[in-house]
Amino acid sequence: HQQPTDILYCEKSVKPAYGEAVSKVVIVNTDILPFSSLDEVVGIRLVGEHNLINCAFVYEIAKTFDINEQNFISALQSYIPLRHRLEFIGKKNDVDYYDDSISTTAESTINAIKSIPNLHTILLGGMERGINYDKLVDFLVESCVPNIICMYESGKRIYETLEKQSKDSVIIYCKDLYKATETAQKTTPPETACLLSPASASYGDFTNFAERGDVFRRIVFGE
Repeated sequence: HQQPTDILYCEKSVKPAYGEAVSKVVIVNTDILPFSSLDEVVGIRLVGEHNLINCAFVYEIAKTFDINEQNFISALQSYIPLRHRLEFIGKKNDVDYYDDSISTTAESTINAIKSIPNLHTILLGGMERGINYDKLVDFLVESCVPNIICMYESGKRIYETLEKQSKDSVIIYCKDLYKATETAQKTTPPETACLLSPASASYGDFTNFAERGDVFRRIVFGE
């Protein structure tokens, strides 16, 4: 529905073919940013390569409104991300805890794993919807996440597949989030991170992903 006076911002891997878009096309990449890593921005709450790309889109658009570099960085530093989306929820016993309860696909969980350099433990699984988890299993085997805790019905299937393929990770199955979180607290060493990124829907056991994330926080911190 765009017109010649409109602008299409897109990443190079999904740019339209020549002549396909009638609007002006702007290809966005992270080279335009005034920093090369989110770690360079003091106080920022965003993590991960995918969020670095998101920042590049925002910066490209902000430039059209004459927003300068310093104001852009200040906005990033004050930005509070939406909850349950790769959200750092706190530290306990020197372990970093992240809530990515919104993750209901293999792709989103893979991105979350890539975003946390000190990741040691991941919690996977939820409602069984027949999703193909081959890509996630292959990634977990290759990346050698040390401690993989699976739960619920989809987690049971992931567990059974990983058990046959993974040689370098500890694979544990727990019946629910409560037992999985308690197990994670016992098995995650200091100076590492624990991530809830289920790659599965929450329905059947929780009202939605938000409730699942809130329960995870309460179990960890007793809130």
